[in-house]
Amino acid sequence: MGTRPNIDHLKELCGSNQLQHCFKYLFVQEWRENEDLIRYIGEKCANLEANIKRRAQLMQEGESFGPFHDVAPDAVECMVETQQREQDMLAAWMGVLDLAREGRTKKEHHVDNRCTIKKKRLFFNNNGWSDIVNHVSFCSGKVPDHDENVDGI
Repeated sequence: MGTRPNIDHLKELCGSNQLQHCFKYLFVQEWRENEDLIRYIGEKCANLEANIKRRAQLMQEGESFGPFHDVAPDAVECMVETQQREQDMLAAWMGVLDLAREGRTKKEHHVDNRCTIKKKRLFFNNNGWSDIVNHVSFCSGKVPDHDENVDGI
């Protein structure tokens, strides 16, 4: 039997020699990373939207003085180019956000399917994997914060 450094490392991280536990641990970690990505991209999108809105207002205010493009043609050109570029960036970030959200839904499905295998549920906390009789929140599609539980199965 050959070496399996990735599986061995995963077993070490989750504190179990059972592959079911190891992969459940991996799925939960991936879910959390995806949630962090969704949060980060959401913040970036909100910032870009705010910048786009502010710049549009600035351009509108500038034009209220008269033909703004005649007074500061370089500034107008720069703002128009920046506005278009940031709108394109926002569209790209929104596409990535959609993919990450789709990944979240699929990962929740994978975690939920793995949790229904046994009546006794497992969760991971700072001390490693623990058996519990109650339904663990990540089994219902939400990743737990340490040893958070949800009542009933």
